Amino acid sequence: KWQLMVETPTKAVPVVKFSNGCLRQTHEMPVRVYKRKSSAEKSCVSHKVFVASTDHVDYVGEYHRNNSLVQQLLAIEDGKYVRLYPAELVTLAPYIQRPESRAKAKEGDSYRGQVDALASAFGSKRKRRAVESRLRLEVQESNLQLSASATLGEIQESAVLKETVEETSTVSAIPPQNKNAVIPQDVYPIEAIVQADDHPYLDQLATPLLSAGAEEIEQWRADATYSDYVLQRVLRMSKDPENRELESRLLVYYQLLVNLSRMRPKDFLRKDPMPNVEEPIKQKLLNTFTLSARNEQGICKRTFPDRLRDKVFAYLLVLVLILEDYKADLQLVQPDTKASTSRLVNIGYALGCHVGTHRLPGSHISTKYLELKLPLHNGLRPKKMRK
Repeated sequence: KWQLMVETPTKAVPVVKFSNGCLRQTHEMPVRVYKRKSSAEKSCVSHKVFVASTDHVDYVGEYHRNNSLVQQLLAIEDGKYVRLYPAELVTLAPYIQRPESRAKAKEGDSYRGQVDALASAFGSKRKRRAVESRLRLEVQESNLQLSASATLGEIQESAVLKETVEETSTVSAIPPQNKNAVIPQDVYPIEAIVQADDHPYLDQLATPLLSAGAEEIEQWRADATYSDYVLQRVLRMSKDPENRELESRLLVYYQLLVNLSRMRPKDFLRKDPMPNVEEPIKQKLLNTFTLSARNEQGICKRTFPDRLRDKVFAYLLVLVLILEDYKADLQLVQPDTKASTSRLVNIGYALGCHVGTHRLPGSHISTKYLELKLPLHNGLRPKKMRK
């Protein structure tokens, strides 16, 4: 059974085939691409001409895309994965220029071109060398201009791409968000974070929390069994049995995410990165918050980049907001995450939270807090005003 992985390169992959057969040479045949640029055309229209040349024949093919709803894909089998790349399928056919076209082309030559052709055919060696030297300089100057234009275009394109990737990665790092919510409780539904099939295992892990006494909590604190927030919040759990069960379930899921956020790259080199977590929740955590790929030897390797660590922090903050009635101080989670205030504030803005500053009772130090309320924040951190 294949697993589909959609790749998103900056440009589509050109796939070229020949109408009159296949290449026999083992060496590569260079293919030139010419793209039509017209201010009248819309952005969804793409017209390209592909040209390949041998010693005897020129091959030409056109790629014309005028429908943004239709996309061509190239599928590449890689073990148990099938990777999909955006593609441009082009058929190259032999191009034979008509005699009239060649005659018109010759008639359209400039005076300088006609003089150069005459000198190359009948001029002295010195004259021919002068013509060849001047033509080489013109070609080099033209290539230099094309190279400069291409470099400038790549810089501009990379700047736009970087901004787009950052926006996309920020959006994909937050839990599923209900933009049509009319109350804060509906913005991040609990069932979208903790699925029903995870309840039995989470309830099993949460059993000690339901009947924990003061002595047990102190022993957990001494043994570092649970994170600081779990030990602090378990003392404030609801007396209502149904709410108490829900809170304990969210607390143990919070603890699993804290443990995942503390893992290091070497931990993911092991065959089982999370030996103390059972299925199916183990695979869900790894698939949601880590990346996996197979090398040429077929060995699967997992990575945990910073953007996915931020995703873990985003889920942590949502759980804390739910447990704290949608207004939480960042000091509650900072000891567990070891993340800076600025990092957590940025994630809070991405979640749509409003960020404020206040002083805790009995303290003279100001701290940041997150509040999830409607209307949601636009997701961008406000810029500081210059004094």
